[in-house]
Parts: sequence; structure tokens; C-alpha cells
Amino acid sequence: MKPTPEQVERATAALVPFVQEWNVSLNPEDLAEIAYAVLVHHDSAASSDEIDAAVRAQIEDHRRKAESLYKDMAGESRETD
Repeated sequence: MKPTPEQVERATAALVPFVQEWNVSLNPEDLAEIAYAVLVHHDSAASSDEIDAAVRAQIEDHRRKAESLYKDMAGESRETD
């Protein structure tokens, strides 16, 4: 199951109080990734090892996208200086 953007938004909203209460340092994009993973795998027939591997791949993909975005933004910043 691929969650809708609304489902991810609602799941993320449900996680915010935990993050705040426990002083967990997460940005909104990371929190949304966690919510997405939980929603994707909550009813999965996959084994724990398969879920672990899929989520680790998701984390790596998220990291690569964030790095690319950061590099793009840093490049734009230098061009406007």
C-alpha cells in the first residue's frame, strides 16, 4: 500500500507530540519519512528482515535526495552572492 499525502500528513501530525515530548531532534521531512515507512509496512506480509531492508533503502534514498537538494541550494546561494 502506498499512503496518500494526506495519510502521511496525518501520521506525521500524530508523531509530533512524541518528538516534542521526548526532545527528539527531527526535521519535518525526516518525520514524514518515518510516518511513510510505518504506513507502508503496517499491514505488510513481509518479514521483519524484509521490512528492515526496505526501510534502510528508503533511508538511503531520502539521504541522497536531501544531499542533492542541499548541494543545489548551496550552488544557488553562491550564484546570488
